[in-house]
Amino acid sequence: MYLRSGKIALPKSDCFVQLTVETGVQAAQGEAKINHQLRSEVRVPNLYGLAKVESASVVIVRNAEDRPEQILMLETNLGVTPKALQQNIEVFRLPRDKPARGSQPMQKRYSWKSASEVSPEILANSQRIHHKQLPATMPHPKQHSFRVSVPEKSYFYIRIRKGMEALGGFLLKDDFTNVASIPDYPRDVRIIHDGAIAALHGQRKLSILSRGIQVLEFELTRILPDDINHLVSQTRGNFQNP
Repeated sequence: MYLRSGKIALPKSDCFVQLTVETGVQAAQGEAKINHQLRSEVRVPNLYGLAKVESASVVIVRNAEDRPEQILMLETNLGVTPKALQQNIEVFRLPRDKPARGSQPMQKRYSWKSASEVSPEILANSQRIHHKQLPATMPHPKQHSFRVSVPEKSYFYIRIRKGMEALGGFLLKDDFTNVASIPDYPRDVRIIHDGAIAALHGQRKLSILSRGIQVLEFELTRILPDDINHLVSQTRGNFQNP
């Protein structure tokens, strides 16, 4: 048997709802009755007891044009509307050098490890990062994606403000903060064209696309005109995978 109550207002602290079934309740079929009172308690979670942000990180994803992009990925334990998240999220690029503080000297090219290291002074000297929210497929998704553009080997600081509303009316109790590094773009080399037999005369070019590579070494070979028939008759596959 299942019972569904009316809407219960979420309390600010945990409470319990008591369910009581009095004696004499008879089954819908047959003559069986309850001979003694039944009582049970059900916990009602508080307003701030469930909503959490599980993780935040930046990954490299290839878009529809096969170009790598930086995507900020967020995951919550309860569904959150894109609008609610967009209204409560802030993203910053942390300074490359950690400033001097007290007896501690300045540390160049510092590797930020924890959000607890980011003081209000450091955050004031950080660069706010523009983040474009990608469309969601559900009204209350748990996974959220934002497109960002940050130099490689940087560190970002993300803050989601307390009070963000999740599915069911639950609110985020405290600010969620996290620090993570920006991954490097993948090193990539490819021939742009699908491949073809170059003409004997006229302009002949081979376009190469490279990312993250400073020096390339090429090795080119030429098939003599008299041997074209061997290329046609004694090979298989295609130009990309002969």
